[in-house]
Amino acid sequence: MRQIRRNPVLRAFGRLMYAAGLVASSCGRAQTTAAPTEQPAIVASERHWPMVVTRIEKTTADGKPIRGVLATIDLRDPRLEVLVTDPLAAPIADQPKADSVLETVDAWAKRVNADLAINANFFGRADGKSGYKSGVASDVIGLSVSNGKVVSSAREYKGKGDPALVFAKDRKASIRRVGKDVDAGAYDAVAGIGGSESDPDKGDQLVTAGKNTSGKARVEPEKRHPRTGVGVSADGWTLYVVAIDGRQPEWSVGMNLDELAVLLMQAGAHDAINLDGGGSTTLVYRDPGQSAYQMNRPSEKSGLRPVANCLGFKVTPATKAANSEKNEIKEGGGK
Repeated sequence: MRQIRRNPVLRAFGRLMYAAGLVASSCGRAQTTAAPTEQPAIVASERHWPMVVTRIEKTTADGKPIRGVLATIDLRDPRLEVLVTDPLAAPIADQPKADSVLETVDAWAKRVNADLAINANFFGRADGKSGYKSGVASDVIGLSVSNGKVVSSAREYKGKGDPALVFAKDRKASIRRVGKDVDAGAYDAVAGIGGSESDPDKGDQLVTAGKNTSGKARVEPEKRHPRTGVGVSADGWTLYVVAIDGRQPEWSVGMNLDELAVLLMQAGAHDAINLDGGGSTTLVYRDPGQSAYQMNRPSEKSGLRPVANCLGFKVTPATKAANSEKNEIKEGGGK
């Protein structure tokens, strides 16, 4: 296993702590100020853990609380495995739109042994009905790829693909619009939502090449909601994952997309997208060597909302990771 001498997670940690104090955006929307103290929920060491998770506690200019969880993930670490919900083992009878079945994020994380997991794509029920229930066939909206297998095909509106988070086989990440012609580099992927007939003028990334483009992102960019977002550093080797609680006035009022973009930019994101939010927003994680998961505070009063697909990360033992890399080089002639 190659040694990580200069972990970008640790270099980014100072920026991450600063990012926890969200400031006013250049668009002049509501200002927020940092809480007096914020401590990392997981403390990473130089060679032992590729994820740093920080609790976010802020207040808006008028004193309303904003809380959430921000994770910074070092994609260079060879022990790290990217996970996305697998495709169905077999088609579901009478459900041609089915890509997966609904499952809560915590249940999925336990099933695949993920150390950190979040909800991902927007979705609907495959039968077109409303309501959320675990085990119900679901229609993933937009691109979802797991371990090189397409779970849900890319979506386009007027020739433009949805903004997506794409991982190469070596875990390097990029954020870009992905249309129906998915390039061969998409080994794992999840997507936000682009334009549609109901919202034809929006569907951009939250952050594009270091610039805040959230004003044209979806959905409902100016309203406060629970939010799930992901961002990538300029070199593609550091991932930022955020879950913002909302719709709970005494706990957290949520964020608009401008605030979410600012938070991710301050953490170090060069590009970022908004994923499914609202009652779907869920982030679970566990401390190194622990089996019990910690979680943000989702807004669904009836319990965790089952979702169509999840994005997760698992840290494998060092020996197993080293053997895996040796096998890849032996079988493929290089990475």
